[in-house]
Amino acid sequence: MSRPGGCPLGGPGSHQAHSSYRAGPGRRYSFRQKNPEKILCILSAIKWLLFVENSVTSWAVSLCRVTTVSPAQRSLTVTASALLAAIPLITLAMWFVLAVDGIGDFPPTWAPSFVLLAAALAYAVCELVGFRTSPLQHSDRSPAEVGMDSWRRFTASTFVRFAACEAVFLISLPLAFVVESFWVILTGAALAIPLFLWEVWPGVRNQQRFAAALEAGGVPSYLTEGR
Repeated sequence: MSRPGGCPLGGPGSHQAHSSYRAGPGRRYSFRQKNPEKILCILSAIKWLLFVENSVTSWAVSLCRVTTVSPAQRSLTVTASALLAAIPLITLAMWFVLAVDGIGDFPPTWAPSFVLLAAALAYAVCELVGFRTSPLQHSDRSPAEVGMDSWRRFTASTFVRFAACEAVFLISLPLAFVVESFWVILTGAALAIPLFLWEVWPGVRNQQRFAAALEAGGVPSYLTEGR
């Protein structure tokens, strides 16, 4: 059956062919009917993750309101919280692209192994280089000026370590598109978040490690003052 002057009904150029198109099992994108329950689930996931991000930021701000926290530490802690929250938010965004119809099978082992190797290299860089700095020199500066200089150098060091840890997650993004698997992004996020908390978060451990390098020459750094 055909229309006058047109394509056969159901043919390659017909309205029926375009509106009823379904991709094969191996295709990721298709003109599928929207499922209201799936849309509600996605909206709930977005709302939950935004709540988590706001909670983490609010917790960091409330933590920084303690009188022993300096303005430099307060600013760095809030910034670190925002950088940390970006990883799960990007992971959620990639889920809409790669896993909206299911997480799928585990990818070839070379892809997650490459991300694992990147995490090992990032950890080695942070441990071997990330906390190194030249010791403070004796001067006539006041303790407040020395403390500000120490926090400036600690902040710069924190961003260097952040770049190394964030690279683990960023590497997983293009690899996930190469193998067409959301598992690679999950692997990158699962490795990058603990690395971030251990190597980047401006807590007592990292402050003390950097202060030890600053004070190697016998000059107090005042980096951990008030603790």
